[in-house]
Amino acid sequence: MKRFVSGVILGTFLTSGAAFAAVKGDISSMKILLSGQEKMTSYGGPVVIDGRTYLPLRDVSGWFNRPVYWNEQTRTVSIDQPLVTLIDSNGKEIGAILLKQEAGGVNLTLEAVGLTPGKHGFHIHASSFTGTDFSEAGGHFNPDGAKHGYNHRDHEGDAHLGDLGNIEVAVDGSVKTEIFVPRATLEKGHPNSILGKSFIIHAEEDDLTTDPAGNAGDRVAGGNIPE
Repeated sequence: MKRFVSGVILGTFLTSGAAFAAVKGDISSMKILLSGQEKMTSYGGPVVIDGRTYLPLRDVSGWFNRPVYWNEQTRTVSIDQPLVTLIDSNGKEIGAILLKQEAGGVNLTLEAVGLTPGKHGFHIHASSFTGTDFSEAGGHFNPDGAKHGYNHRDHEGDAHLGDLGNIEVAVDGSVKTEIFVPRATLEKGHPNSILGKSFIIHAEEDDLTTDPAGNAGDRVAGGNIPE
């Protein structure tokens, strides 16, 4: 988890130097050249305050063709790969999920601690949530209207997109695993995009049968996927 967070912070400075999404100040007439081509920010030019130049991070990421993602709840910027912060029902940070776009789907690298040992239902839900109100996440993300009940890592196309089956937590309460989500994408605006959705960890095991949610019990942890 610490490795993911430090990577995001380092990526922010490497990409844009001192770049902030919104600052007040005078707009400079300074030119910005990238490989000899002049670039303009979304509001015209850079902002100069006390001799320092500030640029919108989304503009800079676009110039270098590197996507940037913003998590309003955690106030976290992710560059290239979205980072999801997992919290428990008390709001305590317990882990993180790093997302990577691959051919045919999205790969998840999950690390978490403080969970009850055993299997827990793990799903992508249709909406984000505020605070610790995991109920706001709604039902499973299901753009195709498919039934729940199949582990689609083994039977691609049989289950709805948000059905990720179970994660297995060790006796010390930790879990570290990778999960590939077929058909999912990080492309903004795509029907199968999981941006702006959420991950939910349930108290019980997903029985892989019961429609629509696998009878996995209460929602004990979750994290919003940045956009």
